[in-house]
This record gives sequence, structure tokens and C-alpha cells, in this order.
Amino acid sequence: MEQPRDRITPTQLTIVLISAILGIDGFAMPGMVVAAAGRDGWLSLLLGGGWLLVAAMSLAFLGGMFPRQSPINWLPKLMGKWPAKLFITLHCVFYLVMCAWSLRIFTDMIRIYLLPRTPTEVIMITFLISVAYLIVNGIDPLVRVTQVFFPFTLIPFLLLGIVIKGRMDFGEILPVMANGFLPVLKGLPPAIAVFVGWGIIMYLMQFLDKPKKGYKAVGIGVGFLLLFFLWSFILTLSHFGPVEMKYLLFPVIDFVREIEIANVLLEKLDLFLLTFWILTVFVTVAFTYYIPVLIGTQALGFRDNEGLVFLALPLIFLLARLPKGFKTTELIGVVIGYISLFFSLAVVLLLLLAWRKKRKGGIPN
Repeated sequence: MEQPRDRITPTQLTIVLISAILGIDGFAMPGMVVAAAGRDGWLSLLLGGGWLLVAAMSLAFLGGMFPRQSPINWLPKLMGKWPAKLFITLHCVFYLVMCAWSLRIFTDMIRIYLLPRTPTEVIMITFLISVAYLIVNGIDPLVRVTQVFFPFTLIPFLLLGIVIKGRMDFGEILPVMANGFLPVLKGLPPAIAVFVGWGIIMYLMQFLDKPKKGYKAVGIGVGFLLLFFLWSFILTLSHFGPVEMKYLLFPVIDFVREIEIANVLLEKLDLFLLTFWILTVFVTVAFTYYIPVLIGTQALGFRDNEGLVFLALPLIFLLARLPKGFKTTELIGVVIGYISLFFSLAVVLLLLLAWRKKRKGGIPN
């Protein structure tokens, strides 16, 4: 199998990681976490995000042990041939489902806030064709487009931080753990689900031009996301309170819609936020679409991925159409959170196994 010719820098890896995770479920996350953990959901986010930071950096260290090698090459060295094939196959299916889930969340939000009369099928097909056109050309244009989008995705969040003065009541966060630690544990699956795109690190490390610096890039990216999700959760909780937040589909958007800025050019700040959020979701769907195509291309030894890109398109569309309503989509997100937790445990165990084999000389430096 040929080694990948495209290369990305550690800075590009950080940008990709932030953009891909930010667009998945950030706007709905506060309501989902509050429904499970109540006002202590910020502790669930802190614990879940902290654990995934450890798992993500473990994955970066693993990729650094096998520089410029696909997981299809190095996983059998750790797990054995058939367990590695099963693991990679399940991972491929997981990312297909996650791509469809992200697409469905995006479509639901667009229909609620921007295009209520546009059929769901039209939004999905248009979006998928746009993404397919990009990823058929490989990782290099995908990363470059993400770099172009990245500054625009940060603008509304910076603006949001400027206009919230006087809109927060930190008394809504207290008392801490009034019902014990059990609610915090219940909030872990939805809290972990919001970071679910972190696993793309496994397949992007092979393109990194400086593999030994991957863990720094990953640490910065996941650390930034953890702080952002904590901030957005505390912001919406302090404004709406835990009772009202349980009944909001997208608390962050609802919060922004209530903001009125006097003597400012932007009257509809929520539309401004949604416009730039679309760029982030484009990156999320693109990478969760690209990863299973990349796995299939490398596993089957194809020279290009064009055939698999257009073969996966109708499959993702059908999967995205399966949920009957938002509650079903929300439940899928919780299941994805449990799978992501299991995967994080597997990654840490794989790193320990790799270190053990390296000490015994089973893995060359």
C-alpha cells in the first residue's frame, strides 16, 4: 500500500479537530446534559472532557509511534490480524452513522430556524453533494478549506462573549452536587457525545508532517473545546435555569435570539451565528464522511476514492432519514456517547500495550 502523499501540519491538525468537533452537537448539548445531570452538568462536561483529553492525547502518542502509517498497518501489530480488522470495520460503520447523525442534526436546525418550507431531502442531498465534491480530491483540499472557514467560525462566538454582560445569574449553578454524584455520572454520556469527533485523530496522524508534535496539537484542540463547551453550558444555564433548559431543543441558539443589541448593524444575531455555524457543520460532515471512505480505500488497496465516495453518499442519506423525530436523534447521540466512551478506554489500553511491546523490542523506534 502506498504511503499518503498529502501532509498536514500540527497547526492544521488543531484547526481541523476544533472545527470538526465544534459543529456536531454544541448547540443542543446544554439541554441534553441538563436533562441528564441537572445543574451539575458542568461537572459532567469537566470530567467527560478531561477524560477524552487523556484519550485523545493517547491516540496522538500511538500515531507518533507509527509515523506516516495508516491504522490499517499498525493496529494488527498491537491487536492481531483479525481483531484489528473487526475493530477497523466497526470504526468505519461508526463514522458512517456519525456522519448521518450530524447531517440530521444540521437539517433539523436549518428547517427550524432558516428554511422551514424546504423539504428535508433537498437540504440533505444538496449538502452531501457539496461535501462529496470536496472529499473526492483527498485530504489536502479538505484541510485547506477548513483553514479558510476557521476564522469565520470563531467570529460569532467572540461577538457573543462581548454582548452577554448582565445576562448571567450564577446562582442557577448552585448548590453543587445537591443530589450527590449520581447525576454527574448520568450526565457523562451526553457530555462525552459532544466531543465525539475526537476519534478522527487516529486516521489523520498518518498525514502529519511532524508526528512527534501531534500530542501538542491534539492537547490544544481538545483543551480549547473543553473550555468552550463549559462556557456555553454555564452561559445558557445561568440565563434559562435548569428547569426551562430541559424543554429547549437548541439552548445556545435560543439564548442568542433573546439578545437585543442597540445601535448595532447586526439585528438578527441568531441568523449571523447560524450562518457561520453552517461552515463548521460542513467540516464536521466532510471529515466524518471522509474517514470511512479513507478506511475503505486503504483496506481495499484502491488508487483513488472516487468510487467509494459516491457509493457511501446514498447510504449516509438513508441513515440520516431513519430517525423519526428529534427525540430519536437525541437518543442516537447518547448511544454514540457510550460508544465513544468505550473507544476511549480501548485507546488507552492500546497505548499501554504499545509501550509494553516497545519496551520488549516488539516495536522498533
